[in-house]
Formats: sequence, structure tokens, C-alpha cells
Amino acid sequence: MDLSAPSAISIDGGTCTKDGLCARVCPARIFRFEKGKVPSVERAHECVLCGQCLSACIPGAIAHSKLDPKDLRKIEHPRPAGEDALLAFLRQRRSVREYRKKPVPQELLQRVAEMAGYAPVGAFGGAGWIRHVTVVEGEEKMKAVRDATVRYMRKLHDLMSGFFLRGMARFSEEARSGLSTLPDLKMRLAEYEAGRDAILYDAPAAVFVSAGYETTTPHEDCDAALMNMMLAAHALGLGTCWNGWLGNAALASHVRGPRELGDLLGLSETHRVVEAFTVGWPSIPLHSVPYRETSIRWVK
Repeated sequence: MDLSAPSAISIDGGTCTKDGLCARVCPARIFRFEKGKVPSVERAHECVLCGQCLSACIPGAIAHSKLDPKDLRKIEHPRPAGEDALLAFLRQRRSVREYRKKPVPQELLQRVAEMAGYAPVGAFGGAGWIRHVTVVEGEEKMKAVRDATVRYMRKLHDLMSGFFLRGMARFSEEARSGLSTLPDLKMRLAEYEAGRDAILYDAPAAVFVSAGYETTTPHEDCDAALMNMMLAAHALGLGTCWNGWLGNAALASHVRGPRELGDLLGLSETHRVVEAFTVGWPSIPLHSVPYRETSIRWVK
């Protein structure tokens, strides 16, 4: 599908029920509705391809050049899970850092990756709806990912241990924030030198989601897609762990030089945001969930 071409949208007056639902749900307000009349289409080129109009139009009176009604998934149950069950599911998702030495079937990883497309996204002009997900699996490829990440982390360690950055930290909040990660960085490199994997946790697979600046919210787009996939993995009995070191290594963030991990993964050079997580079968069952306090402030 050519996202750069303008959208063509039309309404079949003979099928339309003149309820104006398309105008009410459209976030770009490209439909103009007057009571008792068939809605008109204005500024179709500003359509963001959300598909809300097709989803709300029961008789199927809308024709869209970029959205095929056959691709719509019927909502059989508006609330497929009870609220108590869903809230318990969300509370029970925990980060997993101990995995069984058992590969994850590719069909399960496929199901997890596909859920990225159902996360919220700032898809202005239709850009950003296609999520870019890269899945790594197998011992050989995962070792290559770990080794490339370690080389990035060593470069970052040398940079952060220098006098220049420490001097900048006297005046820069960003530099101070970066230096605060140095103890964690040292720990992980020390564990690696001792033959213990505190980077990938010996996970059988890893998932990366990346984005450029086609939208105004690339960071948020990646974060939302990542969380959707992690919840999907949890629903399938898998464990995951959000891994900031992997995402930074794929971009070579804060380190000059080529993006070794990004090149290894075949990530587009136009992608300036990368998030990642490890995934596999949990090896340690958890029997409780620690309480997590949320600071809530009401404005009425």
C-alpha cells in the first residue's frame, strides 16, 4: 500500500443510514454531517487511516482506497475478559530474568509480534501504522546480539568513566542522569566477564521495535508497541524483560561510531528509536506480586 498517495473516500447514498456515526468517530474530522443527509467527505488527503469510520458504519456504506472492509476483524465480545480477570492479569505480569533452555516456537513469536500493530500510535497522515518489529531467535544469533551489545557497553563505560563527562555533570542534569547508570553498567560487564549473562539472561529470543520520525511520537509509538507485545507474551505463558541496553546498543546511543547491533539486525538507518525485550519460558514460578504504589492526584 502506498501511504504517500492521497486517500479516496466515498459514501454510497443508497446504503447509508444517515446516522452520522462516521463524522462522530473520525479523529481528523474529514466527514461533514447534517441531520437527515448523507455525510460529505472533505479533506480526504488528511485521513489518518485509523479505520474508525469503517468500524462504526454497520451497513458498510463507506469505500476507502486504502482500507479494505475484508480486513476488519469483527468484535464478537466488547469485553472478552471480565474486569477482575483483566486487572489481575495486568498485576501479575512481571519481568523475567531466568529462562528455561527451551526455544520458543516461531508461531508463538509471530503472534506476539503481530500485537504491535494494535497498540496506540501517533499516525498522523497514516505514517506509523505499519510497525517495524525484528525478532531474533536461536543460540547463535542471540550470542551475536549479546557480543555486539557488550562491545557497545564497553565503549559507553569508557566514555562515562572519563573526566569530560564527569566535568559536564557539574552543570548538566542529563549528564548526571547518564552517570547514574554507571554502577549498573559496571555490574553487567563484570557478570559477563565472569561467564554469567546479566544482559540477555540467556533468553532464547529477543524482540526489537523501531521507528523513525515519520510521526511526531516515535518514542511513544515504540513504547506502546513494546508493551502490547509483552502483554501478549504474558497471555501466551511466556516471560519477558524490557531491555534498555539492547535498544541503546542497536542505535549506538551516546557512542560515536557505526551501529554494529543495528547493522546486525538489519535495522533501517532512518530509524532513530529502538526498544527491545527478551522473551522465553520462565524457569522460576512466582507465587505473589509485590504491591506497587501509584501516586494519584485528583483535579476537579
